[in-house]
Amino acid sequence: MRSLKPALLYLLILLTACSAVSSTPVPSQTASLEAPLPSITPAATLTPAQTELPSSPTLPPTLTPVPRDPILLGEHFTLLDWAPDSGSLAFLLQTQQDLAGPSLETAVPGTPSGTFHIYNVLNAEGCAYPANNERKLDFNSWHAWLPNGELAVRTESGTLVALDKPCDGQLVALTAKEKELVDPVQSTPPGAIDSPGSVYRETTKEETPGYTTTISRLSDGEEIISIPWTFDPGSPGQVLTPTWVTDAHLLIPQSDRGPLWISPNSSDTSQVQSLAEAFFGLPGDALQSAVGTALAGSAIFHIALQIPGSGTTPPQIELYHSEDGSVENLPYSAASFAANGQLLELLSSTNDLWVRNVDPPGSEAQKIMDANDQQPPGWTSDRMMIAIARKPTRESPVAIFARTIPDGIVRYTWQMSGQYGFYNFDQLLWSPDKHFLAVVGTDANNEFSQALFVLSTADAETPIASP
Repeated sequence: MRSLKPALLYLLILLTACSAVSSTPVPSQTASLEAPLPSITPAATLTPAQTELPSSPTLPPTLTPVPRDPILLGEHFTLLDWAPDSGSLAFLLQTQQDLAGPSLETAVPGTPSGTFHIYNVLNAEGCAYPANNERKLDFNSWHAWLPNGELAVRTESGTLVALDKPCDGQLVALTAKEKELVDPVQSTPPGAIDSPGSVYRETTKEETPGYTTTISRLSDGEEIISIPWTFDPGSPGQVLTPTWVTDAHLLIPQSDRGPLWISPNSSDTSQVQSLAEAFFGLPGDALQSAVGTALAGSAIFHIALQIPGSGTTPPQIELYHSEDGSVENLPYSAASFAANGQLLELLSSTNDLWVRNVDPPGSEAQKIMDANDQQPPGWTSDRMMIAIARKPTRESPVAIFARTIPDGIVRYTWQMSGQYGFYNFDQLLWSPDKHFLAVVGTDANNEFSQALFVLSTADAETPIASP
């Protein structure tokens, strides 16, 4: 079973790597990439501007907060999941007994105990399915929304069915296409990741010591290259999963030699390279880590090399642009790219979140979230809006606000009132249409006293039409 964990987003720690000795020889890393790299020395040092935004909005003094009532109170809410049409919210409500007791005895090991709920945001009605419900539907093991709003689930016998309406609906059979969409059976072997264009397949297995990453060609199954690499389990941070940056380039984010750049279609002498050396002219280091992304539908890619600080030297990010070979030096401690490859999320050494456009080089970064705001925030699926809960103080209750990215403009604000104004909000989930925000608040004095809210952009204190 693959033990590597996926890379986490911007707030999950400065990523590091590790060292050990591999017994299998690694292909030479002395040659250049298949195509000559553009110059890695920028014509001038690029120092992007930084604009600091207010850490939270200031509400107009004449504004009266809209009373907001939770849709449900409980001990522990988890597994929040919106329907594709944004009309229904599914979630699991657990008691302390559910959390402390063993998981349910089902066909799927590790199934959580609790009661499965569905809430219709359009008519403010809902329903609940206990683990042992009369319809013998096993929501706790697995469920999935279909594009048409139907809810796929397994029966206790393991049969895949769907409810045509989430509450009191009829059971209907799934079409072959629907089964292909939602069936959790993976089309690739465990631990395997195909390149974006399905040209190559990467498989990483844990070895003693370290790991071995193997790349094969999907068209004929031929193994192209096998790369052993190791890490020091005593180093801080997590070992990151290898990721495809383009259809022809795989990134091993950290290793005992620093991040590795794999080009399976290159010559034998340039298939494996030290990323730090190839793109930044720096020696590879076990404490370095890297993330990479490509622009959709383009051969252009970007790489962010994370270099930890030491002594009086602060951490930094080296950002490489493949379109012109330029390199930027950014004064941050961690970086991640949005899925579209166009935005760069940056974490400062004081844990403030900054966001900027990846291109053009030298783009201005804006402070989006203060380290004193509650963590984690809630991103829309396209990463173009972020919801943030301000920490309450004795004088100031919680305000939840939403900013568009990358301009940082506050589009919506929800001022929480009463006892809920002093709750901690650590679950914020946008609906697909961005009209609703599901939030879970926890009593600061009782971790098993929670409230679930569904906030609407239509009744926000500062509603502004999103661009």
